[in-house]
Amino acid sequence: MNYQLFIALRYLKLRKREAFLSVLTLISIIGVAVGVTSLVIAQSLTTGTHQAIIEKIVSNSAHILIYDRTFSDGIMNYEKFREEIESIPEIEATSGVIFGWGLANSSSSRYTAAFIYGVDKEEFGKVTGLMENAEIKIDLNSMDNWILLAKGLARKLQVRAGEPVKLITAGGTMTPIGFVPVPRSFVLAGTFETGMWQSGETWSFIDRDKAQKMFRLKGRVNVIQARVKDLETAEEVAKKINDKFQYQLMAYDWAAVNRGFYSALKLEKLVLFLTLGLIVLVASLNIISTLVVLVVEKHKSIGILRAMGADKQGIMITFIMQGLIIGFIGTVIGLISGISLSVLLDSFQLIRLDPTVYPIEFVRFKVEFLDCLWVVILALSISFFSTIYPALRASRMRPADILRNE
Repeated sequence: MNYQLFIALRYLKLRKREAFLSVLTLISIIGVAVGVTSLVIAQSLTTGTHQAIIEKIVSNSAHILIYDRTFSDGIMNYEKFREEIESIPEIEATSGVIFGWGLANSSSSRYTAAFIYGVDKEEFGKVTGLMENAEIKIDLNSMDNWILLAKGLARKLQVRAGEPVKLITAGGTMTPIGFVPVPRSFVLAGTFETGMWQSGETWSFIDRDKAQKMFRLKGRVNVIQARVKDLETAEEVAKKINDKFQYQLMAYDWAAVNRGFYSALKLEKLVLFLTLGLIVLVASLNIISTLVVLVVEKHKSIGILRAMGADKQGIMITFIMQGLIIGFIGTVIGLISGISLSVLLDSFQLIRLDPTVYPIEFVRFKVEFLDCLWVVILALSISFFSTIYPALRASRMRPADILRNE
């Protein structure tokens, strides 16, 4: 052990005759620990909650959406394209889907806006988890005019399973005066939960053949939805599809479709990290004050060390080490506290949320190594910079001037 580390550790020992200095050191350690604890909890909260929201979005939608590159009315020969897309090794399943806006009503309600999906129930169930989680009360194979409503939309229409629901779209029946919207009758077979407020108030599913007639898209679909085996490869697979069908189709992965929302989540995490990092910065002021007081209290010892041959660099390193030791102890305590509290809060689901407002039922906490590493780097970096001024002041003391006044 070199003498700088030995002296730094010796100065940290609690002594009765130096009670004030010991209290300052303890306050500095607690300050850093509180700051690090707050940062770890904040990072685990944002990481866990953001992942839970993304999982909810991904589970309710396809990993890749594929459109006609010419923006024409639907994709012709979509079955042929589906076969070619499914030949890509990373693709797990695909489904041709029709969608469009319309109006829905029942005998108990007025017309309300509805986003209508025309799906093949077998195909669509392999691409998203919505069909699996649907509460189906009537066998869909027993009729072709079935409809599934998001729970929020079903509440607005005040309908239950087995009751009729009418839909109106822009594609109606041709008359001498043009296309006239005609209400089409369906039977509510069940409901499903999207987990998102906007889709939960508007989404509905009907049979794809029915939707093709309603939207006048015979033999076509608006989009081919695809699911990949590994979510992390979605962007790469979308690029493969774009390269393979560069003059016909255009693919977007889930992150590109939700780019604005995804970017907002990342920005929120960064802003929270920087904001709570100010707590550690404030705690570093305690380290500065502690070291300044220590330099004043130990001026005689500094003079003796200089007289015995210690150079300026050695004195400076001694006080830098002491500040880093304070920061390190506080960081370790804060890290352990933050991880422990995060695991506790997530395990017991202590912070519940209103499921009608938020897409998740409780606040999730997930501790990740990289998040903790950034917290440790920030805390130790601030601790290091906090030692520079007191260490420089101590190193510039002249032994003759110090010992002359003793």
